[in-house]
Amino acid sequence: MYLGGTLFGGSYVALGGVLIAWAAATLPGREPAGTAALFIVLVLGQAQPPSRAVPATSLLSGPRVIMEP
Repeated sequence: MYLGGTLFGGSYVALGGVLIAWAAATLPGREPAGTAALFIVLVLGQAQPPSRAVPATSLLSGPRVIMEP
């Protein structure tokens, strides 16, 4: 039951380490600035709403069928 979360979390942390190493290699001597910029961009990307979001208020109005084109 927790395998999916474990795999996602592990890969997320591993990829974060790879990106930190890349930022350090890209900006030698300015590693903290590169890492900070990396995480700011990552957070801003995650804050974007999904393109096909269903408003929470519509979930209260009963069953809904979403047909993909």
